[in-house]
Amino acid sequence: MKSATGSRATKCRVLTRDRDTKFGRAFDDALRAQNITPVHLPHWGPNLNAHVERFIQTVQMEYLDRFIVIRPSHLDHLMAEFLEHYNRERPHSSMNNRPPVGRPPPLRLANGGAVRCRTHLGGVLRHYYRLAA
Repeated sequence: MKSATGSRATKCRVLTRDRDTKFGRAFDDALRAQNITPVHLPHWGPNLNAHVERFIQTVQMEYLDRFIVIRPSHLDHLMAEFLEHYNRERPHSSMNNRPPVGRPPPLRLANGGAVRCRTHLGGVLRHYYRLAA
């Protein structure tokens, strides 16, 4: 699906959110106008959103703090690059330092294989890997 800015976007049907007062009725109406159903988290449920909060912190610390976002299409591009790195290359400690998608790293490193670096977002995100010997 392409968004109004021409970039690729995910089809979102439901948005789970907390009850922060900055998101009022107008925000919910804008979501409904885009065929997105807002679902409010219950009061006093701070741990219900813990995984999302941690992911947002990772996004902010690893790349958003290093860029000035110009327009929505720029943010879409940055996020697509980050998600590619996050899901296919970045090791996750909860998954035995393997990425969620793609081929896991080899258990033994090949002797003598050259180390290569793949960069994203102009070198802000780096992934090092070893070529097969």
